[in-house]
Amino acid sequence: MENLKLALLGFGNAGQAFCRLLLEKQDKIRDTYKTEVTVTAIATASKGNIYDPEGIDLEAALEDVSTEGRFSERHRLTQLSTMELARQADYDVLVEMTPLNIFTGQPAADHIKTAFSRKKHAITANKGPVAWFFRELAE
Repeated sequence: MENLKLALLGFGNAGQAFCRLLLEKQDKIRDTYKTEVTVTAIATASKGNIYDPEGIDLEAALEDVSTEGRFSERHRLTQLSTMELARQADYDVLVEMTPLNIFTGQPAADHIKTAFSRKKHAITANKGPVAWFFRELAE
């Protein structure tokens, strides 16, 4: 069984919905693709950052955010910034869902560039990085 590790940058509506889908579809992913999906990092501007190379309990993370508005001490809270997690965390795919400056494509573009510099995959919910940095990212 393969293990695919994800780092989620952003945990607003899109990030939370994505986690709910991962939980709902985990058996189908396991059976169809012979792959376990593990989230190792979640970075947010307002809810705290958590990092656990062994995997984050997504149900607990979603519960914390819905009841407390932030991650609780039951998680491995980290002082690493969003960019530091992109640079240092153990992941195969960076999922970029942070709020975006539409006039610069940042900080999403730098997150994606960082993942690529580490030879990691990146998925973005943001159009800005592609609009502003298409050629650079394509290279």
